[in-house]
Formats: sequence, C-alpha cells, structure tokens
Amino acid sequence: LAIKHALIELEPRKAAHYYDLGETLRASRRWTDAAAAYETALALSATTHDEALPEEPLVLHMIGESLLRAGEFDRAAQAYTRLHQSYPDNPLGASMLQLVAYRKLLSEQDTPDVEQLRELFGN
Repeated sequence: LAIKHALIELEPRKAAHYYDLGETLRASRRWTDAAAAYETALALSATTHDEALPEEPLVLHMIGESLLRAGEFDRAAQAYTRLHQSYPDNPLGASMLQLVAYRKLLSEQDTPDVEQLRELFGN
C-alpha cells in the first residue's frame, strides 16, 4: 500500500495508479476502499486517457463487484447499470444486475419471495 500511495503522490493524475491501488485494496478485502480507488481511476481516465488503465467495462465491473461484496447493493447496481447501458453487447452488465438484485433480496428478507425471484431471472 505504501508503494501505491507513493506512486499516486508522484503522479496524482495517473489513473492506472488508482486502479492498481484498487487491486491491492481488493486483495486485502477492503471492498469500499477498493471501489473508491477504482472510481477515482475511472474519473481520471475521462480526462487523462491513461493507456495503462484497463478498458472501462472492466473498471466498471471492478467497482460493481467491490460494492457488491461490501453489501452496498444500490451503488453496485449503479455501476452495473452504467456498464449495461454503455456496453449493451457485454452480457456481464445484465447478469450482474440480476445478481445484485438477488443478493439484495436475500439480505432484506428471511425467505425470498418466489415470484420476485422468477421476475428477476425470467422464469
């Protein structure tokens, strides 16, 4: 972490440094912090076009996955909605939106409603 923070201090506008920080935080299971680092990387990439940064769909997935693991279902859904709307040919967005909804449903109730599950998964 110290190395990642030192790199950010040296080049604060380099999006890839924040992405790498997110990877390190993710490996440490610091989900909310990882999501914040990925979000910063994505925001910086909009203005700096850092070629070392992975493509936007992957960064959006990393944000969504980190937030999902943190139990921040609404924010995870926002990331996956953006992925789905910006990249409709990428099946990950729609699939992960279903998973977020399912995990949220399970977290809110003792027993999930069968009709809600059918609606989520189209069966």
